[in-house]
Amino acid sequence: MELWLVVIEWLSRLILLLLVGLSVWSLAIILDRKSYFKKLDSEKEFENLKLKIKGINTESLDKATSRFFFIQQVEQQKGL
Repeated sequence: MELWLVVIEWLSRLILLLLVGLSVWSLAIILDRKSYFKKLDSEKEFENLKLKIKGINTESLDKATSRFFFIQQVEQQKGL
């Protein structure tokens, strides 16, 4: 019975170390993304994105969206 307790104890320690490692890794990713988006957040990039959005033809976008949903609806009704 004592061997079982020792194995469980070491297994729980390994799981704890794994969780700590994953937490550090996720914090590193969060900090990396924060610095990336800070660099991206410049006025020139913002103006560039605004110009791209203004150039979109909303009528054709609406037609394409409604056509996509119509095709999806027909595909889902095939088995009924």
